[in-house]
Amino acid sequence: MDEDHFLASFLGEKLPTLGLDPETYGPYLLGLLPADDEALLDGNDVDDNNSGADDEEWDGVLELLQASSESHSDDVDAWQALKKELQDRYRTHLVEAKNQKAEEDAQRLEAAKIAAAAIPEETKKEEKKSSVIDEEAKKAMLARFAYENDDEDEDEEGELAHVNVNKEAAKQQSLENAKELRKVKGQTKKEEQQKTKQAKQDKIKLKEERRNRANKGERKR
Repeated sequence: MDEDHFLASFLGEKLPTLGLDPETYGPYLLGLLPADDEALLDGNDVDDNNSGADDEEWDGVLELLQASSESHSDDVDAWQALKKELQDRYRTHLVEAKNQKAEEDAQRLEAAKIAAAAIPEETKKEEKKSSVIDEEAKKAMLARFAYENDDEDEDEEGELAHVNVNKEAAKQQSLENAKELRKVKGQTKKEEQQKTKQAKQDKIKLKEERRNRANKGERKR
């Protein structure tokens, strides 16, 4: 007898009370019931049709068991009661199995819903995380841009200062050059004036000398 069958324990206790060995006759009775998976997969409602074998098959097996019994070979009601109890236990087991399957299906469905609901939440978290990263990247970019602008401003200020210094130096040099030029021009003009004055004096002196020589010549005559 299949020890894993849900009725194995029941038959192991019941058949000895009817004068039968459960290992020998238990498989006959279990063979009359449909397999659990078959009934569940068929999706049948729980009714008398779920008892597996038909009445003729049941009667044939029960007659064999009754004839083999050492204590209840003349008790027909005991074997009909055994049939009813086996069918009732099977129907109860089938209901429990279907309820358990329905509960497991509901749990799987609920888990699927939770997982499906978690996807948008995870997406939102990823989007939020991405937004934070983008914001940080923007801040870093702005900070870098501001830093580079500061450097550029400093460079521009340095260049302007350098240009201003150059302009100031050029202006100062121009002033000095102009001053030097004026000085040179002043000296040159003064020298020219002195030369002109000297030339005039020399010319006057020359005229005087000529006049004096002319006067001396007149007196000699």
